[in-house]
Amino acid sequence: MLELHGLEVEVINKVGEGYRPNVIDLMRQGEIALVFNTPEDGRARKDSSLIRRTAVMQNIPYCTTSEGARAAISGIEAMRKSEHTVRTLQEYHRDR
Repeated sequence: MLELHGLEVEVINKVGEGYRPNVIDLMRQGEIALVFNTPEDGRARKDSSLIRRTAVMQNIPYCTTSEGARAAISGIEAMRKSEHTVRTLQEYHRDR
């Protein structure tokens, strides 16, 4: 799906497959900056807890649903398209 939308994709080993490097190794090495993990079966769910824990420990953003992934992508696209600034809630209220 990602390749169909023009993204470069590199397949990496799952944790439970026993081959290295796996996703956990790459997260710890700083090679992964964002995780979309939507497990569907029992084995994937077991790996999911390890991936989630590592993401939290490495301060890597983590999405577990396709809706969350879409929202993250939309936010990244919006940030890339325009300059953004930080405003206080009071500034938003005042501008209404």
